[in-house]
Amino acid sequence: MSGSIISMLVVIIAFFGMVWWVFKPSNKERFSDYANIPLEDDAPEAASEDAAAGKGESARKGESA
Repeated sequence: MSGSIISMLVVIIAFFGMVWWVFKPSNKERFSDYANIPLEDDAPEAASEDAAAGKGESARKGESA
């Protein structure tokens, strides 16, 4: 019985530690940057090179057949 109580206390402490870490004001800018990663256009020339080389949608369709 004491093992389950200790395990529960460890989980509760870990949970509140993670909540504190996520909502810490010093992490706000970092998490905001991470949230915008999917919206960034990181390599538009790589996409045009793939299209010019024929590696776009048609190449993927050929692989599935």
